[in-house]
Amino acid sequence: MGDVRVVCRVRPPNAMEIARGAAGMRCVKTQSPGLVQLFADGMESGAPPSSFTFDSVFGEESTQKQVFDEVARPVVADIMEGYNATIFAYGQTSSGKTFTMEGASIDDDEMRGIIPRTATELFARLMEADENMEFVVKVSYIEIYMERIRDLLDPYKTKTNLQVREDNDKGIYIDGVTELCVTSDEELLATMRSGTVNRAVAATGMNEGSSRSHSVFMVTLYQRNLETNSTKVGKLYLVDLAGSEMVRKTGASGKQLEEAKTINKSLSALGMVINALTTANVTFVPYRDSKLTRVLQEALGGNSRTSLIINVSPSIYNAPETLSTLRFGNRAKAIKNKAVVNAEKSAEEYKQLLAKAEKAINMQQNYIVVLETRLKQGNQIPATEAATTPPPAELAALQTLQERVIQLEEQLSEEKQESSRRGDEIRSLTSVLNETQALVDDLQRQQQAYERHRHDDQTARLLQEELANMKLEMDKVMFENQELKLHMATLQQEKERLLAEAAVPPASPRTAMDVLVRPAGAMSLGEAIVPPTPPVSRASSVITDESQELTQVAKLELELKAVHDELLTHQAQAQKEIQRFTDERRQLTSQIEELALQLQTVQTNQQAIMTTNGPTGMSARERQHMRSIQQKLEQLVAVHRQLLRKYASLEAEHNEARQKLGLRDERIKSLEANTRLMASNMRLQSEKHLEELSALHVQLAELRKNMVLDTVADDKTTTEPTTAATGGMLRRQNSLYHRQGSMVGDGVIRPIRGGGRRQSAMDTSPPKASDAQAGGLGFLQRMLGLK
Repeated sequence: MGDVRVVCRVRPPNAMEIARGAAGMRCVKTQSPGLVQLFADGMESGAPPSSFTFDSVFGEESTQKQVFDEVARPVVADIMEGYNATIFAYGQTSSGKTFTMEGASIDDDEMRGIIPRTATELFARLMEADENMEFVVKVSYIEIYMERIRDLLDPYKTKTNLQVREDNDKGIYIDGVTELCVTSDEELLATMRSGTVNRAVAATGMNEGSSRSHSVFMVTLYQRNLETNSTKVGKLYLVDLAGSEMVRKTGASGKQLEEAKTINKSLSALGMVINALTTANVTFVPYRDSKLTRVLQEALGGNSRTSLIINVSPSIYNAPETLSTLRFGNRAKAIKNKAVVNAEKSAEEYKQLLAKAEKAINMQQNYIVVLETRLKQGNQIPATEAATTPPPAELAALQTLQERVIQLEEQLSEEKQESSRRGDEIRSLTSVLNETQALVDDLQRQQQAYERHRHDDQTARLLQEELANMKLEMDKVMFENQELKLHMATLQQEKERLLAEAAVPPASPRTAMDVLVRPAGAMSLGEAIVPPTPPVSRASSVITDESQELTQVAKLELELKAVHDELLTHQAQAQKEIQRFTDERRQLTSQIEELALQLQTVQTNQQAIMTTNGPTGMSARERQHMRSIQQKLEQLVAVHRQLLRKYASLEAEHNEARQKLGLRDERIKSLEANTRLMASNMRLQSEKHLEELSALHVQLAELRKNMVLDTVADDKTTTEPTTAATGGMLRRQNSLYHRQGSMVGDGVIRPIRGGGRRQSAMDTSPPKASDAQAGGLGFLQRMLGLK
């Protein structure tokens, strides 16, 4: 049995109390040893004070070192002995709890609080321990915010609602909390810094840096004696409680008001637990009313040595809260804990106890034979001798030895059962390990087959791409060849037409006039002439993956759109040219008709004059005018023929362009079909790739699941029985070499050795083969004699 140790600390007036003028109006007076007096109306009122007695009292002038030496230094010695211990600070908001536990700065030697000083003291003791001792230190850091447990060491910040569990093996624990292995006080403080950054803190009307959550810093110390293989496990909970708040003083509103409600509710649940523990004839303790009381269940009435620091303000402005805090501490003093050492004897120690028990049993059996012999001879010996009985001390010793023998026999039976169970678990784990290895080998074979298939598939894809590119080149060459053929045919037609024109004799004026007055529809060009468009650019050279294939498809689509737009542009330009040529032809035809009429009129007049006057009757002026008209007519006929040749050439070009356009349409359709085929192939390849990835993910998930099951089974195998503890404290502890999911450094646990071997403990060089073997299942192998 052990009582909860309660310490009271009175802080100096803060800046806010000084600003209000309440700094000089004190209501708390400390006296040695351990006496605190509270003057509810002030020291000058003359009213009798309320007195409270605690294990220690620290006044306003006390230092951080004094508090640590009185409260935490003995606790470090307790966890070195294998006890569980808890230190937590309680008080109203702005009473100095966080200052006491963490300090103004964990890097300031004078102002650092209990947690950093405990880290330094713990590792100093580890370095001073016997060199045959081996240690592993693990830390966790959580906060209870709005009745949700948040993991402050989670690098991904996803563990925001952890659950408190309880079972026969682990007792009460936080499921899924991050545990980091540390090998020095610097690493422990670095871990604490990273967690403190994630704590919920806000400014209120009472405190600029008020904690809005309860924080729990957990340190677990595993130790093993290398000579005897005996182990001990000690746990230390360092708790900084959020302060109780009075809304009219803090001015909380909105989110802060909800936080204050949750804080006051959890502290109220803590008070109800303490009331239940200190009230006679109360069998039910409401630990489950709050996450805080559930986490602190072992510290309150369980297997733990608990120290409570109550922080109070000296100002009369906070007298009601100070009185409530002192009463809380006074009630907590009455809590009875049952702290036991979490130790486990080695097999050698059990053998020694067994030998002692067997020796005691032999002695008892011999003594029983002597007593039976004397009882049988009781009627044949003198009455005085027959009535002689063993002294009471011998009878008491005999009874003690008999009870001890029974206890040792039970322990021996339990050890045999435990040994048998471990053998079964080892065989089961070996089977699981073999199955896992088979799965790994099968997965490796499948991965190699997949790599070969992937390589072959990639090679085939490259060949298909090269074939497609060659086909595109061939199509392009064929297309250009067809265009050249069309152009040659057009040139041949033009040649034949020119030869035909060269063979025709010069036309007479009448013939020229007949040509000129030919109907305009006979020379119509029909549809718009579309000039040739540049060829569609070829596709990308070699597509090595799906992204390049998508790029090629997009490029082909853009090229098709560009070709279409260019065709429309050239068509519009050709339509404008045709309209311009038609207008010019219409004007020339009109002029030729007018000149033809004039010529006809002149010829008629000339004929009439010649008829009247004879050939020589035409005057020189008329002859000159006639020659001028004749020359003009010849010029117009030449221009008309030139236009006819130009229109014929345009007609041939139009026909050629129409045929080229048809070829281009066919090629565009072919490209579109190739694009659709390529997109379909890419979809099929993507679906096949996704199926293969899904199959690999399933196999990896199964492998990870088997490995997790193997690890869990390994944890159960490497757990060791400890002395049974009341209140649900740990009955089994994990092996010293148990690996956690997240660790500092390279993730390998390197045990700390005593005897000043600090440098070797902190060495970050790769471990030797023997060290790696010991770091895996070394403890289990040595204990069970496995090779």
